[in-house]
Amino acid sequence: EFLNAVLQTLARTHRVPEDDGLVAAVLDFSDDERQHADVWRRLNRLSEPEWYGGSDRHLMRVPPAAAGIFGFVARHPIAFPVVLWIQLAQEERSVEMSRRCVQEPAGRLEPRFAAAYRAHLHDEVRHVQIDWHLIDRFYRGRSAAVQRLTAGLLKSLVGAFFLPPIHSTTRVIEVLAAERPELRPLVPRMLQELRALVWNDDYHRMMYSRATTPVTFELFDRFPEFRRMQRVLRAYKPMTAGRAS
Repeated sequence: EFLNAVLQTLARTHRVPEDDGLVAAVLDFSDDERQHADVWRRLNRLSEPEWYGGSDRHLMRVPPAAAGIFGFVARHPIAFPVVLWIQLAQEERSVEMSRRCVQEPAGRLEPRFAAAYRAHLHDEVRHVQIDWHLIDRFYRGRSAAVQRLTAGLLKSLVGAFFLPPIHSTTRVIEVLAAERPELRPLVPRMLQELRALVWNDDYHRMMYSRATTPVTFELFDRFPEFRRMQRVLRAYKPMTAGRAS
């Protein structure tokens, strides 16, 4: 929903000439995302028809305040170019997650899920390249004030919503404890250890690092205002001393 709102708005904006190849790429990107959502929706319904027969969400829960904020900024990507950086970072995270699943030994994943991850990986690699071009088009050259605001917003949003494993993961633990009552005494410890992951270097390297999100980190290097990301991403250490051409 977030990606499609961003992409459809960008495709309609007057800042993109109608004959620009980026328009076609963005529209294809949006179509891909709709198809991906449909694939995962159908797989969810096959896996747990009682959970997903009438809803697309069961384990995943988005706080209402977060949904409102993200919905608004997604519809205004020119005014809030932070959405382009969110899109890049999360798409690249998706590439890494798909790559890990594809690398699992045969038989470890249910075949339909394995096939979905293989197809997803192919598309997401292309999407990351489009994200880079969108940042180049709609972020590079903006005023220093907009750039500082964008970097500050990204730091806050990543630190509050994308890095801590406390939203949907908490819901997973709740459901697990309901299915396996013998685990209920361990729930407080599980939640405590989840909260502690934000200070765990291995967790940070798994989530956002030069190994898992190399394009995102390279672009951070090119824009000095994103040096502040090292305050929330323990694996990020700037490698350049200024804006690259």
